[in-house]
Amino acid sequence: MQLGRLTDPRLAQAFVDYMAVQRMPCEVRVDGHYYCIELLNAEHYQAAQQAFQAFAENPNHPRYRSASWQRADQSGVSFDYGSSGAPILHQIWLHAGPVTLVILIACLVIGLLNQIGLASTLFGWLHFPAPFAEQWPQIWRLWTPALMHIALIHLLFNVVWWWYLGGRIERVVSTSKLLELFLVGALFSNLLQGFLVGPNFLGLSGVVYALLGYVAVVQRKQPELAMPPAYIGFMLIWLVLGFAGLLGQQVANFAHLGGLLVGAVQGWFDARKR
Repeated sequence: MQLGRLTDPRLAQAFVDYMAVQRMPCEVRVDGHYYCIELLNAEHYQAAQQAFQAFAENPNHPRYRSASWQRADQSGVSFDYGSSGAPILHQIWLHAGPVTLVILIACLVIGLLNQIGLASTLFGWLHFPAPFAEQWPQIWRLWTPALMHIALIHLLFNVVWWWYLGGRIERVVSTSKLLELFLVGALFSNLLQGFLVGPNFLGLSGVVYALLGYVAVVQRKQPELAMPPAYIGFMLIWLVLGFAGLLGQQVANFAHLGGLLVGAVQGWFDARKR
């Protein structure tokens, strides 16, 4: 009897471990991208449903981690997290949907072209237009700065976060929601940075912060989106360090802030509907 489903195999296993300690045994059944929690004894269904609801509201509570430790030596659970022995490209493909992959590939291709000497040409085509400049009719420039990266470490940092957060949103919510977050997040973060600071900026970071803001707000109502609090904390600390001037002068801090606000507001609206 199914109690619910999750997209994170480690969270699924944590709940199964907790239920075993509570003497309401469950198992995990893999169904495509989802990990379905199946109750093995129907007489516990009502109590198990309540337990799953409590888990959904706070999947990172220490009691679930504690249950996993209690079972570590005697559980004998053999659970396939979907990663053992599979090629890394296959894992990237499984985690990502079409929008995630298209944006990721676009960033990598443009980054590669930058590395082989086309940086100035691409920047001339794709950079954010200076306010009131003759480039303003070129409407694509409001979005395309998000696809450009000059430094390799900047590119890798952003595409990994995009893959992690974007893939999660696309699989759990929808492809259209991720596309919406990309378009609105890139537009608002670029406009804020462009008007407050100037047009000489680039990178997917504003969109990444939009995804972060969205997940941070929605995950309490949709635990399939849950991510470790440490990840959210790291990105917020990174934002503060940028505004404090400790990351250099080239960081698009207002793009980060604008993206975070857009994502959080969208998450708030979506969470109210659930």
